[in-house]
Amino acid sequence: MEFEAEVDYDKVGLLDELVIADVQSALVNGKAIIKNVTNGSFFSAYINLTEKEIDVIKAGGRLNYVKIKGMQNSSLFCMLFLFYQLVYN
Repeated sequence: MEFEAEVDYDKVGLLDELVIADVQSALVNGKAIIKNVTNGSFFSAYINLTEKEIDVIKAGGRLNYVKIKGMQNSSLFCMLFLFYQLVYN
């Protein structure tokens, strides 16, 4: 993420708790409203992520993403195997 306004850098401390309001919308729009729960301030930031990085976030993290992709690949493999069996046997 990249702060929208340079003055907002001072609104965040090292161990502050941050919450992104409406994460789904922020990922689609590329801009987030962030609340600093620690000090009660708000600021805007740009979200510059690749499509894959967004998919990882939507999946709930990298492990879930890999698990989901593995299941999709397994399903595709099974469908191709069954198709092969039907056509060539």
